Amino acid sequence: MDPKKKDYYYRLAKKRGFVARSAFKLEALDQKYRLFNQGYRVLDLGAAPGSWVQYVAPIVKERGLIVAIDLMPIELPFIDYVKCIQEDIEVYPFHSLVSEHGRFHVVISDVAPQTTGQREADHDASLKLCNRVFDIALESLKSGGSFVCKMYQGEGTKGFLDRLKPHFNLAKVQKPGASRSESREVFLVGIKFKR
Repeated sequence: MDPKKKDYYYRLAKKRGFVARSAFKLEALDQKYRLFNQGYRVLDLGAAPGSWVQYVAPIVKERGLIVAIDLMPIELPFIDYVKCIQEDIEVYPFHSLVSEHGRFHVVISDVAPQTTGQREADHDASLKLCNRVFDIALESLKSGGSFVCKMYQGEGTKGFLDRLKPHFNLAKVQKPGASRSESREVFLVGIKFKR
């Protein structure tokens, strides 16, 4: 990656108080697709260290809700409409969240597997996680809602996009400017979920 680009997003994250530069990836997608609005309920999977929560919270405000889940602790200042849960998304009972809060307007995921450096193995692990995330979205997303999921690109990316397409009015693969140019990460975006 161009060191100037790396320094730019690092400095900008520090300036705006984000715990990670990944906030700018979500910001770019939000600017393009208008994902969030005041009062929205948002489910954030793989949320640690919490930069996506930091970006979304001022948009949804007190009338909204963010449920952030990760295996790692999410250490952010307390906000009463942000619920942080330290759990494994592979086994967490998401139906209980839907029963308690209703379906979510947006499901977002920055979850990533432990990387090995082997491209195919990393892609396969990422694809497995993305399919789990979308299974959760099918259970948790309300009609008309939006979906964002990070994936390490590979042979299965098109197949995963094809899985999304019947469920949304629009499904696209995106690579925001804040992503490192050498990174194989892309974001799968679904707009206007058809329940």
